Amino acid sequence: MSTENENASSDAGYLIEGFQQLSKSSIWKMMMNFYDNEGIKAWSKSVVPYFITCNSFLANKYAILINQIIKNSLSPVYIVELGTGSGKLSFLILNELKKLQATSFTYVMTDFTQNNINYWSEHPSFKPFLSSGVLDFAKVDVYNTKEIMLINKKEKIPSNAHVIVIANYLFDSIACDAYRISQNIVYNNTIALKSKDLEMDLSDPSILQRMTPTWDSTEVSEENNCYLEWYKNFFNESFCDVKFTIPTKVLSFLEETFINRFSNVTLIAGDKSQTDPNTFYSNDNPFIAVHGSFSVTVNFHAIGLLFEQFQGKVFHSDTDGSIKISLFTTTKESADLENMYKEHIADFGPTDFFVLCKTPVKEITVDYANALIKLSRYDTDTFFSLKELYNEKLLDANAAIKIDFMKSINKLVDNFYLINKDKDIYFEIGRILYKLKEFNHALSYFKKSIVLVGQHNLTYHNIALCYKNMNQKEEALKHFKLAHELDATYESTRIMMSVLKLEMYNSSLTNLSAL
Repeated sequence: MSTENENASSDAGYLIEGFQQLSKSSIWKMMMNFYDNEGIKAWSKSVVPYFITCNSFLANKYAILINQIIKNSLSPVYIVELGTGSGKLSFLILNELKKLQATSFTYVMTDFTQNNINYWSEHPSFKPFLSSGVLDFAKVDVYNTKEIMLINKKEKIPSNAHVIVIANYLFDSIACDAYRISQNIVYNNTIALKSKDLEMDLSDPSILQRMTPTWDSTEVSEENNCYLEWYKNFFNESFCDVKFTIPTKVLSFLEETFINRFSNVTLIAGDKSQTDPNTFYSNDNPFIAVHGSFSVTVNFHAIGLLFEQFQGKVFHSDTDGSIKISLFTTTKESADLENMYKEHIADFGPTDFFVLCKTPVKEITVDYANALIKLSRYDTDTFFSLKELYNEKLLDANAAIKIDFMKSINKLVDNFYLINKDKDIYFEIGRILYKLKEFNHALSYFKKSIVLVGQHNLTYHNIALCYKNMNQKEEALKHFKLAHELDATYESTRIMMSVLKLEMYNSSLTNLSAL
C-alpha cells in the first residue's frame, strides 16, 4: 500500500486514497451509496443507461430460455433476478412468460437497497403478478448474502429447486481484482484515487465524477487462487504480457449462494464482458466508465471456469458489441438449452437488435419503423425513439402502413412500465392519433394518461383540442381551464381559451338572432 500523504496534492489533484487491491478500493462503496441514495431516480432521470439490457426484445429471448427450463424441469423453478434496479426487465420478462403460458415458477426480484424493493411493492404493474403468487421479493447484497429469504412468502428457496439467476449489467459493478502476467510472473494491479477537490468523505458517491485513477503493480507472492493458476498456465510463454480482471466477489457469491446450495443452477448474464482469454493480450488497465455510477468490463471467462469446476456447461456468443449474453448451467440435461441459446441469443441477439436501433431516425421510413417496433416485441423505449417520426410522417403514409401502426398500439401499451413521467405512452399515442384526426380515439388515450400517469397541463390542453375538434365546446373550455390552472404561463392555452370563448359568444349571438 502506498505510504503517501493522503491529503497531498499534485498537478493531477489530491490523493484521496493510496494504492489498494482493486476489490478493496473505496470506489465500490461509493457506487453502492450512489444506488442507495438515488434509488429509482438512477433510472427515472436516465442517469444510468438501461435500454440495451432492459427492453422487450431481450425480455422475450430470456423468457424463451426460461420457459424451456420450466418445461424440462421436474423441480420447482425459481427465477432470481440480481440487482433488479428499476424493475422494468422483471415486468417485461413476466409479461413474456404470461404470453408463453409458463406456469409453476416463482420470480424473485432482488436488490441490496430497501428503497427499490419498496418501489416495486407499490408499482401497479406488479399487482397482478403478486396477486397470482408468481412474484416475490428478496433483499440481496452480493457482498454479504449467503442465503435468499423471500419477503412475501417468508421462506427460503427450497434446496431441490432449479434456480435460474438473471444478472444484467450487474457484474460490471461488483468488486473485482486486476492482474498482470508478465514473463510468467503474476502481479496484482493496484489502484490509487485522486480528485481535483480535497475530499473529506470517501463514501460520497459524487467523488466518482471527480476522481482520476492511477495504477501500479506488486508481485503476488502466494497465489492460492485457482483462477490465477489457470491463467498463469494459459499465459505460460516467457514473452507474454497480459492484463485482465477476475470478478472475485461475483465468483464467491455465485458459489456460496447458489452452486453449493442447489443441484441445478442456470445463470443468464448480460454485460460488457470478455469471454475469450486470447483477447486479454490487447487489454490495458481496467477502464472505469463513469455514468452516475461506474462499470468495469467483466471477465465472463472466469465465471465459466467456476461452472466448469462443477461439471457445468458454458455458452458464449461470438458477437462483439456493447453487451454479450452468456449462459452458464450446472444442469446435466442441457442439449435443448444449448440449441435454444444458439437460436435466440447467438444467431440474432440483443446486440444485433441494438445495432438496428442505432439507425438515425432521419434515415428511417414509417414502414421500417413499424417493422422495428414489431421486431422489438413492441418495446416502448423503441417506440419513444420513433415517436416524432410517426408524428411527422404517419399522416402522409398509405392506409396499409397506418393500419399496421394501429395494430401495434395495444401491444405497446401492454409493455408500458412507468419509470419516468416524461415517457408517457398514453400521451404520445394520443398525440399521434390526434395528428391522424382520430379525435375520439386520441381523447381516450389522453384521459388514460391523466388517470395512470398523472395530471399535466399539456395533457389537459390536448384533451381540450380533441373536444374542440369534436365540436364539444363546453368540454373543450373546461379542459383548457384545467390546463391553465396547472400552468398559467403556457401561452397556447391562454390563446385557445380566448378564441374559444369568442367563438362561443358569437355562436350565442347567432342563436339569439335566429330567435
